[in-house]
Amino acid sequence: MDWVHCNKCLKALISNKDIRLYITTCGCIFCDKCLGEFKDKQFKCCICGKMAQATKLGSTMPPEIADFFKEPMEVLSSLITVAVSKASRIVEFQKKHRTRLTKAHSMQMEKMRSFYEEYKKLQGLIAELSKEKEILQRKCAAYENEIKNYQNGGAAIFRHPNTASPMAGPIPQHKFEFLLSQSSQGVKLQFISF
Repeated sequence: MDWVHCNKCLKALISNKDIRLYITTCGCIFCDKCLGEFKDKQFKCCICGKMAQATKLGSTMPPEIADFFKEPMEVLSSLITVAVSKASRIVEFQKKHRTRLTKAHSMQMEKMRSFYEEYKKLQGLIAELSKEKEILQRKCAAYENEIKNYQNGGAAIFRHPNTASPMAGPIPQHKFEFLLSQSSQGVKLQFISF
């Protein structure tokens, strides 16, 4: 520290190893001799004219004062180390939350894909049910026509599912018809198997 010297008599620490120096609260430096009786009390600085108190330079100095006597590169290196450490913690913190957000978005997308697949299945089922509904409506209309025909005195023919017009109730391997007719003699039911 070739720059450390008494601001009054200019004695340098580098050439006077036994010299005792003091730094004041106003930032000036004095040797023991120039500071004299003002070592332990407040005084008006003869360099800058401010009211000040003195602290002896040495290992007992407070850290905030000792920092001014360190090599700039040492201070810079220390600051860089602290800054890099802090930046690393910041990066890790943000990375953790970014990863969490990405994972949540992926899960949401997977749910949306699952819902879409289910939606497509339901659409297919709705289409099948619509076709089945149309078939049943046509069958109902056919039955209604046959019933109306019978009520008007005609003949109603109810066919097994193996024939053109289905009727509920499976009777395997037989084709048959019921011929239901109405006349003045009453209702006649005729079973025809073929």
